[in-house]
Amino acid sequence: MMDYSKEYQVALELASALRYEEAGQKLKLILEEHPDNMDALILLGKVEYYLGLFPSSRRRFETVLTHDPGNFEAYYGLRFFTERKRRLWTITAWLTSIFLFLSIAVFLNISIRAGFNRFEESFSEQNGYYYEALKELSDRMLGMSENLDQYAHDLDKLKESLDSGIEALNEQISDLDLKQEEQFSKLGDTQAKYYRTTSEEIKDLKETAHRLKDRSY
Repeated sequence: MMDYSKEYQVALELASALRYEEAGQKLKLILEEHPDNMDALILLGKVEYYLGLFPSSRRRFETVLTHDPGNFEAYYGLRFFTERKRRLWTITAWLTSIFLFLSIAVFLNISIRAGFNRFEESFSEQNGYYYEALKELSDRMLGMSENLDQYAHDLDKLKESLDSGIEALNEQISDLDLKQEEQFSKLGDTQAKYYRTTSEEIKDLKETAHRLKDRSY
């Protein structure tokens, strides 16, 4: 005798693990002994739906509703097929819309291409004019760039010349400072010599004055 609860739990775990074929085989074994078991029928209907066995899956849910019209899970299972049918209609309508859109797009493409060819001819003429204008502008910009390069070169030369002049001026100032120091040094020596000479002369004069004074007595 099969342990229904244990086998059903194994089938439920297999279905949760997405092992639908194994779960379906296990549920069919349960239904061989318990053909009216609602839980097993509902789970088998779901498993067969995911396996793509739509007619068999639908029959499982309908069998449950035959015995239990108020069974919510079976009713919800049948809604899979209603939604699937609605999606098929939606896809069909969507594909039809795409076909119409593509047809209109092809027609518009032909019309646009004809207009584009006319525009291209006009654009080619305008493009030639714009190309010449762009070329002239590029030549002018190139000339300006060359002038700027020349100005930069001249400025570099001027800077070098100014740097050289400033360096020469600094050297001259250094020479003048040195000469000035030498002159100050010579002037100091001359003043000191003059002072010594003057001091000696004063001393001699004082001595001469003393001698004259002594003679007068």
